[in-house]
Amino acid sequence: MSSKQRQLWCVPWGQGKSRISATLAAIALMTGIVGVVYIVHENKHLMERDQKDFQVYWTLLGIDNTRVKYQVGLGFAPEPNSLIVFDEADTFMLGDTDKFTKLIDGCFCICLTATPDDRDAKGAHRLVIETL
Repeated sequence: MSSKQRQLWCVPWGQGKSRISATLAAIALMTGIVGVVYIVHENKHLMERDQKDFQVYWTLLGIDNTRVKYQVGLGFAPEPNSLIVFDEADTFMLGDTDKFTKLIDGCFCICLTATPDDRDAKGAHRLVIETL
């Protein structure tokens, strides 16, 4: 993990955001950086697909569903100092910025998006995440 509490990563479509999310969650939990990881999706279909695809992964690592929690949308209250990993984060950041900001307050946050901002260090998405 970087020393930054909030990060935005642009991962092109089809390059494994789900695998990246699961790996980040596993590393954060196994190293003790956090006790709980929330993996947030924009819809139920994607959430259920990832839950199913990674069920054996969590079992092999000895990580249960009290430590990795899959969510749809922003309608939940994360535990303080947990990690929230957003799939297609721009949907949440730009769709309901106030709710997004309140949700990530007091948590570590990694936002994954396939939406490019031309790798500009001052691109729109990075500006949003850096100001939160």
